[in-house]
Amino acid sequence: GNDSVNGKRSILGMFSNPGELFGEVFLFLNHDEYANYACASSPSKILEIPKEYLTRLGDKPSALQNKMLSNLLTIFAERTYYLNNRLQVLSCSTLKQKIARFILQNMNDRDRVTLKMSREEFADFLNAARPSLSRELMKMQEDGFIKVVRKDLIVKNLEGLKSL
Repeated sequence: GNDSVNGKRSILGMFSNPGELFGEVFLFLNHDEYANYACASSPSKILEIPKEYLTRLGDKPSALQNKMLSNLLTIFAERTYYLNNRLQVLSCSTLKQKIARFILQNMNDRDRVTLKMSREEFADFLNAARPSLSRELMKMQEDGFIKVVRKDLIVKNLEGLKSL
């Protein structure tokens, strides 16, 4: 994440599965410092891979180096896709539109999104205040767009969400 000059936290990503990467973009940038940080919410182990292992390949890269580079390209593509979706959410003009876009991007085949973050983290993700997010979710429920059940957002009016 990172913090703005006024102290507002912005969550750039959430990682909950073993083997997930973070900081891979910075691996190929030549900066001494970065404005982002990582914070573990549960006990974690981190494996650091030296940049030289992936950039100084010699005449014949090992199978492991080739596989790691291939995986990195896939990760870069997935991260680009994620950031594009995030940009679409954040570029919405109202909080209701941000929530609707997030739901449409993340719902499963049962028209449901199970949040993997707290309400506070979800608000930070949408660049909104938590009380405003809670009010808007309740209003969207009252208006028949969604049903909120703990961490589940259940779509009740798909066409209505799409029209927001």
